[in-house]
Amino acid sequence: MEDYELFISIFSALFALLALIISLRQFQISKNLSKLNYFMELMKEYRSDKFRQRRLLAKTLSNPDIIFYDLPNEKQDEIIQLSHFFDNLGFLVWNKMIPKKIVDDFIGENIDEFWQLLSPIIQKRREGNSIKKFSEFSRYQDCFEYLATGKKPTSYKRA
Repeated sequence: MEDYELFISIFSALFALLALIISLRQFQISKNLSKLNYFMELMKEYRSDKFRQRRLLAKTLSNPDIIFYDLPNEKQDEIIQLSHFFDNLGFLVWNKMIPKKIVDDFIGENIDEFWQLLSPIIQKRREGNSIKKFSEFSRYQDCFEYLATGKKPTSYKRA
């Protein structure tokens, strides 16, 4: 009788362990699906008409005759919104909320292209902000830089 009870106890423990493993796996799958859904929402924004216009406007900066600070304020704001999108996306990647590989697969080349176009503007804004009394402004757009170059942000701690 004791062998039978031991067998039942071992079987119950293994069954409980299996249930725990399955539950943890289901939780991980659910978490990944929620990340993927969030990323797809970001990609909807990225592919929207308004965002497409921002990208086209930013691409005009590749023309040496067009200077960012000579553009009207509303056009400057549109370009800055583009850089904020990439900075926010970089923050999510930095905090491992969205895998970098997925981002690179979808828009990696665009990230590099826009970093090349916008980094001089970002650097100038960093220099202008570094004289302010709040030091966190001196690393303006550092998550965008991380996304494009892999340089770790200094003004954010991982969540």
